[in-house]
Amino acid sequence: MKLSFTSDPVEELKSECIALGVFQEEPLAHEARKIDTELNGAISSLTRNKEFKAELNETYLFPSMGKIGAKRVLLIGLGKKQDFSFDITRQASASAIQAVKRANLNSYTSLVFGAGVKGPTTDLVQAMSEGAVLGVYAFDTFKTAEKEKPKQVESLEIFYADKKEIPKLKESAQAGQTLAEIVNYHRELANLPANIATPTYIANESEKLGKKYGFKVTVYDKIGIQKLGLNGLLAVNSGSAQEPRFVVLEYKSKSISGAPICLVGKTITFDSGGLNIKTADYMQNMKFDKCGGISVLGAICAAAALKLSAHLIGLIPATENMPSGSAYKVGDIIKTWGGKTIEIGNTDAEGRVELSDVLAYTKEFKPKAIIDLATLTGACVVALGVQAAGLMGNDARFSTRIKDAAESSGERVWELPMYDEYSEQIKSEVADVKNIGDGNAGAITAAKFLQKFIPEGVPWAHLDIAGVAWTDKGKYRPYVGKGATGYGIRLLIELFKNWRG
Repeated sequence: MKLSFTSDPVEELKSECIALGVFQEEPLAHEARKIDTELNGAISSLTRNKEFKAELNETYLFPSMGKIGAKRVLLIGLGKKQDFSFDITRQASASAIQAVKRANLNSYTSLVFGAGVKGPTTDLVQAMSEGAVLGVYAFDTFKTAEKEKPKQVESLEIFYADKKEIPKLKESAQAGQTLAEIVNYHRELANLPANIATPTYIANESEKLGKKYGFKVTVYDKIGIQKLGLNGLLAVNSGSAQEPRFVVLEYKSKSISGAPICLVGKTITFDSGGLNIKTADYMQNMKFDKCGGISVLGAICAAAALKLSAHLIGLIPATENMPSGSAYKVGDIIKTWGGKTIEIGNTDAEGRVELSDVLAYTKEFKPKAIIDLATLTGACVVALGVQAAGLMGNDARFSTRIKDAAESSGERVWELPMYDEYSEQIKSEVADVKNIGDGNAGAITAAKFLQKFIPEGVPWAHLDIAGVAWTDKGKYRPYVGKGATGYGIRLLIELFKNWRG
């Protein structure tokens, strides 16, 4: 999509449609008042008569009847002014482009949603470009009939009155567009079914993206994984006809030195549950069990594309979890990288088994911090629903950084406690730890399991993204449609671009 800017008089702009934001029970902003005046108070009349209530993401499209340069006016509800945030700009932008798309238009102009209410404007414009690009994504790759694919919006022109500011705003818009396009690419990858997105496919895709964006990629095949001693990953893979892959990514900007931050992503390309097999309903969306690893790949791509000052290692252990005569079994004892042993209490608690190896293996990189992303537990979905990821960790300052990045990016987290007593639930009589608890506090006991494999003294944060990695119930925010959400990529980029020390 083409993004451009204009400072021409707003009421004279030639456009298929001009979009503007309206707060509930608030006067119109300056430029919107100009348009309203030219329209003989049409917007004021709509809000006064409650035909347009300005509720968050409400839209109202009407013809200008030739009274202004734009052929149509699109009102976007911004909700209550006191609740306004950058994410509301992102949502409003997605709502706007979707309304334009429904109207079968291929271009439009928009005022900056929330300009003058919250700043800086550069951040608002980045949020706008993110929302517009994210808002038009749809997983329709395999639809063969062209008529089933809606017309795409080709261009967005953003109005801002101060011409001197436009060069900076263009940079922000480009950054937002680049980030959102990378998120969409990885949403597509996460949406691919298991017969296409095999572990080998993901490894090959990683290599291709490494060449495109300029970061290092090392791929270990099954023999290489055996030589490394990643026995947890091999155990989970043992029932599958698809060989595993272990992908190591490294991005390092020229401007930085010192230890890296390690990103680890659960990457189960299809999770049947193994011998503890899932029911059909629970198996339906298990192509999305790879979303943690896909978000790690996306974050590395985005960091490289945006040339962030960072040193990042991405670790992607990719495998299926399938039942067969060779599959790992309840009661098995697995010796992981680093020597700790795991008693298998349930083969459908496989994510923590593959992650145990890789989290321990981060020791090889002497990291200054570790973040893992995993569609780990249904318990987290029960606790937090689809509105936030569960955040757990071992370092309060590090967790605060992640919470701040989550707030800025709109990818929410909610911190859960990590009391020592939770470890009692995963004690084993025959091994160092058991891979399943007693049923209570399942998201936390899974995190306590992972914590046992973190190198000593390293700040670590675990994001349980089981509720936010995909949605099968339609949109819960306008820029997040049905299917994979790309959760975590924008959060991580927000974290890294503001990282100090």
